[in-house]
Amino acid sequence: MKLEIGDIKLRRVFRSGKVLAEVSIVMDDSIAIHEIKLVQIDGRMLLSMPNRRCADGVYRDIVHPISIEAREILQEAIVKAYKDWVAKQ
Repeated sequence: MKLEIGDIKLRRVFRSGKVLAEVSIVMDDSIAIHEIKLVQIDGRMLLSMPNRRCADGVYRDIVHPISIEAREILQEAIVKAYKDWVAKQ
């Protein structure tokens, strides 16, 4: 699978709580995705994709990777960007 993540911006970084950062990315120099959250649960860093609450009260992703491989590519890139940012602080 070829998925090129060009730009990753940490829009907000949180000092406490489960949410570590809100992130924007650019994929394949064509698509921007905003409001991806990097969360820490049980010692693991995971992605929470942009979502909204529907009329029935259920939250549904607005955009999300379809394959496990695509999710892993996104997650690895975002976690690396976050760790690089932390190392510079």
